[in-house]
Amino acid sequence: MEVRCQNCDARLSVPSVGPTKKTRCPHCGTMILIHSATLPTAEEDAKHAEKRDRAASRRVFEPIPRAAAYAGGLLLILLILSPFWASGVLDFFQHNHVFFGDALQPTNSLAASGRDLTLFGGVRLDSRREELEKSFNLILQNTRGIRPEIYEGKNAGDVLLINADFYDGVLKETTLIMRARPVLPEVIEQELIQNFGEPQTRTDETSGTGRLGLNSLHIGSSQDDLAGKLASFPRRRALLWMDGKVRVDALIYFNDSAPSPVSAMLQIHLAATEWLQANQPALRPVGLRHE
Repeated sequence: MEVRCQNCDARLSVPSVGPTKKTRCPHCGTMILIHSATLPTAEEDAKHAEKRDRAASRRVFEPIPRAAAYAGGLLLILLILSPFWASGVLDFFQHNHVFFGDALQPTNSLAASGRDLTLFGGVRLDSRREELEKSFNLILQNTRGIRPEIYEGKNAGDVLLINADFYDGVLKETTLIMRARPVLPEVIEQELIQNFGEPQTRTDETSGTGRLGLNSLHIGSSQDDLAGKLASFPRRRALLWMDGKVRVDALIYFNDSAPSPVSAMLQIHLAATEWLQANQPALRPVGLRHE
C-alpha cells in the first residue's frame, strides 16, 4: 500500500503486512508509524496536492529579490514609453551639453552654417610647418626667415600642387590645386558644401586665355604649367565663404560640351583674413583675383 511521510510529504510504497509497523522515509530519514489510519483519503490527497503546488510556486518566485522585481518592472515601463522620451533626451544632450570629445577639438573659425572654414584636403590653417611636412614634400621657394616663408609641394594624393605661406612657422594662407576628375562641376560643388556649408556667393563664367586665380601661388614656373592645364577648361564656377576670420575661395574649372569628355578641376584658397589684415596690412588683397 501507499503512505505519505508526515515530514516531507513524500509518497511511500510499503507492504500491507500487519495492522501496525514502522519504516524509515528514504527521502528525509524520518521514522514513520504505519497503521490503517495512515492511508490517505481522497480529500487528503487533494489537500496534499494543493500544498505541493503552493510550495512549488514559492520555490519559483522566492529566489527573485523584491527590489530586483521592482527594478525589472520599472525598466519594462521605460522601454514601453521610450518613443515619447528618447528623442527629447537626445535633443537635450546635442544642444545643451559639450561632450569631452568636442572639448578636445581645436578652436576653429566657423561659418554661419556652423561648418569649419579652416580645414580642407587634410590642410588646416594655423598648422605648424612640421605637421604639413609629414604629408607633403614641402620645398622652400623664397628666403628662410622672411615673412611669409613660401613653400610648395606637389603630387600628394589628390593634391596636384599646394602652396603654403608660413608666418613664424605657422600656416596663415594656402592654395591647393586638386587633380582633374571625370565628374560634373555639381559633384565637386556638393563636396564643398558638405565641407563648408552653403556659399555666400556663386557665379558661373566663361574663362579667358589668361591665368585664372593663380596670383596666390607666387611661383612663376608652376604658374606657367598650371595656366596651360587650367586654360583647357572653357568654363569656371566661383564660390566664396567668409566668416569674418577666414575666407575660402574656390574655382571649379570644367567643360560641359562635346566632344570632350566631362571633366572638372578644383583650385581652392584658404586665408586667415583677420590675422593677415591685423599683422600684415601692407600685403596684397587676400583672395583669388581673376586675371
